Amino acid sequence: MFDYPFAYLRASLGPPARTFRYVDSGAPNIEDHVWRCGCAARECKGACELIACSDHVSLDRRLALRTGT
Repeated sequence: MFDYPFAYLRASLGPPARTFRYVDSGAPNIEDHVWRCGCAARECKGACELIACSDHVSLDRRLALRTGT
């Protein structure tokens, strides 16, 4: 899994169907985003860790090729 800016995921996947915010969890700025396609991402401090659905696995592959990891 790779870290993405939320703006990149929104541009690639569209707006999330649901967003869950954890305000009283003790860890500030944590949001979970879920898209209709099945993708999910946890956003913390502006970076999102993507769990891609089978249709969007290529997002992780493209970033891996760009970063050389």
